Amino acid sequence: MSLRRGCWLLLAGWAGCLQAQTFPVLRWSRFFDNRGEDYPAAMVRTADGLLVLGGVTHLAENGETNIWLVKTGPDGALHWEQEISVSGCEALYALAPDAEGGVLFAGVANSLLSESELGAETYGAQAFAGQLDQEGRILWMQGYGGSSLDLFSAAAPDSAGAWLLAGHSHSRDGQTGGNQGQSDCWIFGMAPRGLPRFSRVIGGRGAEQTAALTRSSSGGYLLAGQSEPLNGPAQAFLMRLSRQGYPAWDRSYPRGAASRIAALAEAPDGRIFAAGEVEQGAQRDSWWMRLTAEGKLIYEQQMRQPGDDWLTCAASCGPRGYIAGGAAVTAAAGGKGGLDAVLLRLDLKGTVIWQSRYGGPADESCSAVLEYEPGMLIALGPKRNTFGAQASGNADYWMLRVDELPADSIRASIFVRAADNRIDRRTPTRFRAQCAYGDRFRWDFGDGTSSGERNPIKSYDYPGMYDVTLTVFVNETASQTVILPRPLEVW
Repeated sequence: MSLRRGCWLLLAGWAGCLQAQTFPVLRWSRFFDNRGEDYPAAMVRTADGLLVLGGVTHLAENGETNIWLVKTGPDGALHWEQEISVSGCEALYALAPDAEGGVLFAGVANSLLSESELGAETYGAQAFAGQLDQEGRILWMQGYGGSSLDLFSAAAPDSAGAWLLAGHSHSRDGQTGGNQGQSDCWIFGMAPRGLPRFSRVIGGRGAEQTAALTRSSSGGYLLAGQSEPLNGPAQAFLMRLSRQGYPAWDRSYPRGAASRIAALAEAPDGRIFAAGEVEQGAQRDSWWMRLTAEGKLIYEQQMRQPGDDWLTCAASCGPRGYIAGGAAVTAAAGGKGGLDAVLLRLDLKGTVIWQSRYGGPADESCSAVLEYEPGMLIALGPKRNTFGAQASGNADYWMLRVDELPADSIRASIFVRAADNRIDRRTPTRFRAQCAYGDRFRWDFGDGTSSGERNPIKSYDYPGMYDVTLTVFVNETASQTVILPRPLEVW
């Protein structure tokens, strides 16, 4: 067969894909490194449209653990950072925005008061909270609780500069009096400048620990965590609270194995998405539920794959569903090495649209995630890989931007060297897959043969007219198929 010299023919085809198919693309990642080992725990969008990241920095030289906060734009550009040390041992677990572009931070600290001032020989760590203004300046800080270990693990804004905080308490005195067992859920209403509004303790004879708190569209709050009875495995629990912190209802979700809700999100229709983990024996699995506004189970799913995996954070994507984050060990499919950060995108029914892993040969995980704008996701977690020369090899804050793209962004097309759409069956011909994104390929040459190569070489045995089809896959969940606009003539 004679070919016109230099004649490369693009055989553009019809493209088809499932309407709901999307896939993630990592646009960039940024690293924030303080003096020590840095472990982020929370992230919020502030009223000025920026982001505050919070957690701890551990200083090996003196053993101190200090709170460290960073304010950044959605592009990862640093605006300010603030390290806070009061007692030499503080931890941040929760953030909540205020109305002026600042942020409330909450967690635990060694006592702000001396033991002698409290009239006790021993004194446990206090719940601790404070507020920074838009520029990172400290407005106030305060300790709360009784004489045993108390901490805040979650926070959510109310109106008029107030907040609701939740945690767990071991104290039988002070602001947390009334402990019923080992540790109880603690609900704390806070007025501007940290002034207490109310304090309520809820629990039984076992141990309750709160992990997630979110403001509900109904005007109250949703609170979740784990309750461990005196006998039997720990159970996930969920309760709805009024604005004054009174429970409207509470539910537990026994599974015959230890379960925990770590994150909550609410759909526009008031239905609830709860994410966490189930632990049975030595195996940890990611687990999530879709619930009615009254907490009744609609749907649940447990990820069963090799190695441990678990979910730690979640956020609503409005009518498009949810985003959840967590971690998985290398043994699971697609592992990068060590511990990997994991993101899951789910629709409103709780069905996985896509999942993706990020990391290197050491350990990474995801501790917070949000949708900054439709299709633009921001994730935060600790990392230990160097990723080249961009960051140190110790633990750092790791911020990622992941864009969710529709399947037609793959932009698949077929190139083949031919003249007048004709090829000689006796001459091997190169078929080329062209695409903007793609990690797996499937060719159907129309004669009963196929290939999984990106650019296969093909010879036909018999003359005829053949339809050639290419399907390009991304992330195992999105695909685009292109078909030659007219059959390929083989002679």
